[in-house]
Amino acid sequence: MVLDVDYDDLGRILEEVQDLRIPPRHAFDWSPRFNLAATQQSPVLLREGAEHALRLHRWGLVPRWGAHDPGEFVRRLKTFHARAEAVAASHLSGPLVQAQRCVVPLTGWYGWPLRNGEVRPTYFCARDRRPLFCAGLWEEVPMASGELRTHAIVTSEAGPFVRRLHDRELVTLDPTGVRRWLEPASRLDEVLGLLVSAPAGRLDAYAVGPVTGDGPELIQPVGLHRTLFD
Repeated sequence: MVLDVDYDDLGRILEEVQDLRIPPRHAFDWSPRFNLAATQQSPVLLREGAEHALRLHRWGLVPRWGAHDPGEFVRRLKTFHARAEAVAASHLSGPLVQAQRCVVPLTGWYGWPLRNGEVRPTYFCARDRRPLFCAGLWEEVPMASGELRTHAIVTSEAGPFVRRLHDRELVTLDPTGVRRWLEPASRLDEVLGLLVSAPAGRLDAYAVGPVTGDGPELIQPVGLHRTLFD
């Protein structure tokens, strides 16, 4: 995953695009990242009482019954994503979709589709190159070393654009969807109705080089075309 803005820029984008203000006391150290991996920390947006807050959560959902060995739990069950089709019925995600929804801001994410018999690293992002806001679920578990805060990102069946490369995509929300997803009073049927593939024109994709290290060169396009479907 990629989030190539710092904390201040992310707060400014949330205010300009989502009309959400983050109180200054919620600030934490965050620098642009171009290769956020599973189990690493990343910012999530959630509701805390009447306010919205940005928090750092570890990517890979860990419930209370997995807290005895969080790393092994995530490795074994691969709780990085929650499938939209099963999110309400799942023993793990069902209670969270009722009360512990969050939004995960990303600039984009990587995929490794097979094209013409070759696996090609591919970068998915917004067509306008602005940050995307993904539906997520979060959990908080008390630990001896302090509270463990984790999250998963919801995925849906891929829409027509992404389907040419992959069968799943992250659920991205428009400003109305962000507010509805975070609103505690939203009905379950309302929030489940948000868990669909991106509308036409929202996403772009293009080939990139090997995804190793961390730097802006990772999201530079490879080849003559700026998108895979030029």
